[in-house]
Amino acid sequence: LFAMMYLPVKYYPTYDGITFQWFMCAGVWTSGFVLHWASGYGGFTPHVITQGVLGGGMWAMANYIVVPVMQLIGLGLGFSAFNVCNLCVGYAVGRFGLFGTTPDPATWLGDIG
Repeated sequence: LFAMMYLPVKYYPTYDGITFQWFMCAGVWTSGFVLHWASGYGGFTPHVITQGVLGGGMWAMANYIVVPVMQLIGLGLGFSAFNVCNLCVGYAVGRFGLFGTTPDPATWLGDIG
């Protein structure tokens, strides 16, 4: 069931993708809001977490980019490209200690795979 939300992108006209991205973000926000209140956490104290804002902005841009990518190269190649990018960023974060994480010790076995 992974990536089922992108199937309509391939079969129906989505034009520039802004509306698709807006509906995706609104659905995730609504789900999070309902789950927050249903789980009994109670009050809501608004505060801004910079990493969360940056991560949300990058996620929204990825949702915006997915529409033309799916229409140009298809679902399989598009997700392969996105996952290669995710693997490379994940490796760089773990290996070099980006974003305040502790870097992994430099071992040749970890570098070759």
